[in-house]
Amino acid sequence: MLRRRAIDALLQGLCFHYDPLANRVQCSITTLAIECGLATESAAGTLSITRATRALTFLSELGLISYQTEYDPLIGCNIPTDISL
Repeated sequence: MLRRRAIDALLQGLCFHYDPLANRVQCSITTLAIECGLATESAAGTLSITRATRALTFLSELGLISYQTEYDPLIGCNIPTDISL
């Protein structure tokens, strides 16, 4: 039930930020997670976007979207994600 709600919220964000000319979502996954209410923050102030990334991975496994991310060890985080519908 929670995964379905996360996917519902994420699909709305994906559609809102979708650029049909570029055939991709013009938004970072962190921004999507925050805007869709899927980001959580720990007591220490660490932001977690796990709910959004799991929902994106699931949509990708179903073949509904193309989702690619790349980790940059130099800056210690994921660089902007390429999401296309």
